[in-house]
Amino acid sequence: MTNVELTDKEINPESGNIEVSLEIDLVQGTQKVINNYTGKPIDNRSFVQGYKGLNKWRTTSEVQTEKNDHSLCFNCKFKRFKHLVAIDTNIGRYQSKVANKELWIGLGVAIAYIENDDGESRVEPFNVPFITSICPEKPENENWIRVIELMRQNCKCDDPRKIGIIVDSDLGNIPAFNKREKPILGKYFLPEEFELIFASDKVTDNIYNRMIKLSHKISYEFIPNLVDNFIKSEEKVLREHNAKTKER
Repeated sequence: MTNVELTDKEINPESGNIEVSLEIDLVQGTQKVINNYTGKPIDNRSFVQGYKGLNKWRTTSEVQTEKNDHSLCFNCKFKRFKHLVAIDTNIGRYQSKVANKELWIGLGVAIAYIENDDGESRVEPFNVPFITSICPEKPENENWIRVIELMRQNCKCDDPRKIGIIVDSDLGNIPAFNKREKPILGKYFLPEEFELIFASDKVTDNIYNRMIKLSHKISYEFIPNLVDNFIKSEEKVLREHNAKTKER
């Protein structure tokens, strides 16, 4: 399905109407929406994949694109980025004996896309987990910031392209996040050298989907271990506290 977002600048000043036509080039693999008044293609904003669900369109991935890039190759869009990182966060809940109430914590796993000089590529997880604060307001967004800041500290290359951060939530806010019109969390705005990419872990249609799916899988599988470690840590604190109390 083709969805075209038009603005006032596409209006024909002579007729007062928006007049466009669709040009599909099956040889070059391009699809252009032509402004009939100017004869020029309108600017691209994003490239979306998805499917029509029950009375609703389901977006499975969306990435911004260059305004003159009219190609239909979704996987080719990653060439816009010097690095690609996917981050998904799963929540673990436990009954805290120290706080005497249910607490929750998020575990995020970042997946990096790596391409060698010989053209071979692979994806692999970061060697550090991303653990949110206790009962975070927005665990996903909290870990986005952690990954972004880690990349800012460690990426020192001269490549002017942006770093793509693949996420699976806040789809409706991602355009505003990318334009820095809205903070990701609190007062934190997305740095200029980064761009958020939406992808769902429910499908494996492209590299973005496959990366976020792997991130989700690893995070989900390690949540029980994380919760168990927190429970054991609390039990240790309580034992030490009780021992000191008896000594008194």
